[in-house]
Amino acid sequence: MVSAQLGFLLAVLTVSAWGQIQTPFISREGILPAKGPQWLEPDQFVAIYGRNLAPRAGCSERLEPKAGFYPTDFCDTRVTVNGIRAGLQFVGEGQINIKLPAGIPSVGIVAIAVTVRGVSSQEVTVPIGKPNLTLSVVGHAYIHMPVWIAHNVPVPYRDEILQPFGMSGGKFEVRRNGVMLKPPLEVRPPRAYAMPGNGGGVVLAVDTPLPLHLQYRFDEPGKYEIRYIGTQMKPDPPRGMRTVVAEQSDWTSIEVEPFSDAQRTEWIRERARKMPSSPEQLIGKAIPELLALPDAAALSAILPQIYHSQESVRRYVAASLAMFDGAVVAKQLTPMVREKGPTEEIARLLDENENLFEGGHEAIMAALPEFLKLPSALPQAGALQYIVWEPLHDWGKTAELQARRGALVMDAAPGILERGDEHIDQLLAQALGSIKTDAARDMLWSMVEGGKAAGQSKIALTWIGDARDLPRLARSMDVSLAYSLHHAYGDAALPWLKKAARETNQPALRQACARELVIAGEPEGFQYLLQAMDDMPSFRREAVQFVRDRFPVLRDADEGKVLDFVRKHAITAR
Repeated sequence: MVSAQLGFLLAVLTVSAWGQIQTPFISREGILPAKGPQWLEPDQFVAIYGRNLAPRAGCSERLEPKAGFYPTDFCDTRVTVNGIRAGLQFVGEGQINIKLPAGIPSVGIVAIAVTVRGVSSQEVTVPIGKPNLTLSVVGHAYIHMPVWIAHNVPVPYRDEILQPFGMSGGKFEVRRNGVMLKPPLEVRPPRAYAMPGNGGGVVLAVDTPLPLHLQYRFDEPGKYEIRYIGTQMKPDPPRGMRTVVAEQSDWTSIEVEPFSDAQRTEWIRERARKMPSSPEQLIGKAIPELLALPDAAALSAILPQIYHSQESVRRYVAASLAMFDGAVVAKQLTPMVREKGPTEEIARLLDENENLFEGGHEAIMAALPEFLKLPSALPQAGALQYIVWEPLHDWGKTAELQARRGALVMDAAPGILERGDEHIDQLLAQALGSIKTDAARDMLWSMVEGGKAAGQSKIALTWIGDARDLPRLARSMDVSLAYSLHHAYGDAALPWLKKAARETNQPALRQACARELVIAGEPEGFQYLLQAMDDMPSFRREAVQFVRDRFPVLRDADEGKVLDFVRKHAITAR
């Protein structure tokens, strides 16, 4: 009797505890389209994230859709949308995947709830159907000041709004009194996004306000109308990609108010004093808002960030300098560089326009020895990068400058290698390859043997192009070296490329060699291209496009015709 009573009590306590913790929880932010458009629509698969979305003890049943139909009740769990049960694709304690019912409205608001063992979550209302893009001014709009535009499409149910001057062709259009205004800015503003491998690490949220002032400058107060158009690149086989309009807002009226020079001067001082350090805040707001009127005052607040620790910020600042008058930039940039040295971003600027540094390339060359001795990696990298690019200019090809450059690099090399910075070693290898002397060649082989930027050092040796190095380089063939050997040694490299393609067990290296052999018109190249596709089926699409691009007659051909062409040319190699 006591045992039975204890059992009954344990069962009651278990049920009680279960009831206390089992109430499902979902939120609007946790209801997301599984794929396809970034808004909800009938018959779409949707992921619901939350808590207590299934029995904690698990379920012995197996969820198996039949002929495209999904059960609406599984493991004592169901999801309703406007009271209609949804098909269940997956049921877990923290996530449920459903197929929205076909009978719900295609546009409007729907209510979603999760019920587990008779206990229901609160109903969560979400919009359904593609939302309209609407615009509004953030705060006030003033002349000569930043004008930020909010786009109030509910998160997360939106087509991706593409940031102007980011990874899209997004743009504003502005009109006044019914007349379209032409964007007065001749220079394209800097990109707000940093792409991976290209100063990456900063991706702005899609709901970040859009900087209208980077495309249009408002010099007169009054009423204006604005519209935003966002474009996307869509696949357009077999030609590649095409641009389509993804978003277009209606015309929205805005009021631009007066703002005095004194007010703006004080505003810039305050912004400079409170300049943030985070890349997201700098690229997303602090720097672009100062570009509303690119003058000396704005430049003085922006320019110090060209020495920021994050490459994405340095690149953004460097790109923004194109919006300023060159003489204004030179006046502020020259003393700063003389004090701190050049970053790689500054080196690019000076390579493209030496007049941004007072005294031009002669003054830069005279300062390079001091820059290479600075303790920071940033100016060393900038100085080496400038040295690498210098021979590309006519003035950098004179015997005098070649000798100066060679002596400078060889003198700095031991100290740089002792520092042990991988990126600086890469730049040193490039600089040694650009001076093309026997001493530089010996130094590069020393770096290869010592494991200092070995890959880049081997590529730099191909720039020197000494015939004695071809067999030695070919014996250590890798993916990046295949192109470099062919480019540097021409037909002399072909036997080595064939040998590597024949003997390697690395599909990527066989692909690289095959490409170079096809470019050279060697039948073996087509044979190894087919073998590479067999080794790695995922390579097929890339290989087919390579052949299309290489042979104009195949530009619009389908995959079957391209492969027939490759097989035909490969036959002669057998």
